[in-house]
Amino acid sequence: MTAIYNRVLGFSQWLNRRFNSAYRESLYQSSYLDLARRTDWLREVPLASPDGGTASFSFLYVLLRILRERCVCNILELGVGQSSKLLIQYTRTFNKSLTLVDQDESWLCRVTQDAPRVKTIHAPLLKCHVAGKLIR
Repeated sequence: MTAIYNRVLGFSQWLNRRFNSAYRESLYQSSYLDLARRTDWLREVPLASPDGGTASFSFLYVLLRILRERCVCNILELGVGQSSKLLIQYTRTFNKSLTLVDQDESWLCRVTQDAPRVKTIHAPLLKCHVAGKLIR
């Protein structure tokens, strides 16, 4: 009976880990940090926040893989953040084109202060009505 219980328990734990997004994100975190260590042009490793509000480790991992494996020449990013720090380092090293668009002008300037060749576009959000609701 104990053997069956242990098998069922082990299987349920495996299922929980397999489908648990936090667990998957921790795997991406490890993979991203390992890949970042092996990326010679990456001087400052942008990090995700466990509280949200920044790019996730899964997104940063996929983005870094794309930058390492493809010849990306022109990049447009809507919304400046941790991924922008990664993109700025890439474009600076390989002399590529980067355009960043954000609604927060001070944040846009702060992130790009050491990146003179990066094109920035300040695009304030506007209020509008969609399906009878006010959206900002």
